[in-house]
Amino acid sequence: MLAKLIDKHIKNQQVKQLVAMVIAVTCLYFVSKFMLMGSGFYPHPQLKDILLVAVLIIIFNSSKKLFYFLLLPFVIIHALYAPVGLVFGPPSYQYIASVFATDLLESKEFLSQLPLKNYLVSVAIVALILLFRAYTQKFHLHFYKNKVFLIVTTVFVLFDNSPFKFCTGNLHRRYESQKRAGSPEQFDN
Repeated sequence: MLAKLIDKHIKNQQVKQLVAMVIAVTCLYFVSKFMLMGSGFYPHPQLKDILLVAVLIIIFNSSKKLFYFLLLPFVIIHALYAPVGLVFGPPSYQYIASVFATDLLESKEFLSQLPLKNYLVSVAIVALILLFRAYTQKFHLHFYKNKVFLIVTTVFVLFDNSPFKFCTGNLHRRYESQKRAGSPEQFDN
């Protein structure tokens, strides 16, 4: 519906592309954030974690088969666990064992205890990934072809992780030593 409004009211093709890109990136950001929160591993995801999931979604969105056979089933499974993950955290052996050890009445009772907003997040995950796919296909947005975006995002994501810890640690130590060398307390003696 929003795509039809864009087509009807915006005449300039570049403006259409820009508006569609903003909507697609917004969907991508929120689906990545909701997926991380729903997993239970990241109750408050950082931007680098959100970007990593976003880059993976962009890569899987590049192919119709990858999207429908790998990404969409993964997102649906993720969305099914999200209401529980938002409350109880990451899945464990006890959760899996309890699924097989309960009857329908206990399951219904357990699911009724979860807040409604958790179910809305679950629905939003699936809706936003489908909306992202629809906008990228309708307006021919090929984020995976933008090499600068992918390289900058990858470096930003990796900069605080293992491969670059050595570099960031050295920069931090150098900054601290310069800060101490220039401080007036060392000359008070």
